[in-house]
Amino acid sequence: MPTNFLDRLRFRADLVAQQIALGHFSEGVMRLCLLLENDFAPYWKWLAFEFCKRPVAETIEPHLCALACAQDIEERCKIITAICDEVHHLLQQHGLAFEGQAFHTHSLFCDMSGGPLKDYA
Repeated sequence: MPTNFLDRLRFRADLVAQQIALGHFSEGVMRLCLLLENDFAPYWKWLAFEFCKRPVAETIEPHLCALACAQDIEERCKIITAICDEVHHLLQQHGLAFEGQAFHTHSLFCDMSGGPLKDYA
């Protein structure tokens, strides 16, 4: 479940850690999108600026902005799931994930061989 980290932090009522987790998640999404376009990810303060120049930002950037503004944990979880769906679609387009990959519970897990893997969790 992509929102597992938020559920755990909500249970601890750790708002600061939630914000840090959301920042790491957003940064990771942008860096991955740049990598998929065979480009490097710049220093963090330029990352969003460079990411927004890309065509992929048209679909993902509105979700990232909504995530940054969302206050309700359930709303954040829905937005994170939508972002993960978009990223999984991008991975499929690049041949790094496959439709119906049900052998692992994490929606972003991918395997280049396409075969079943052991659970490393």
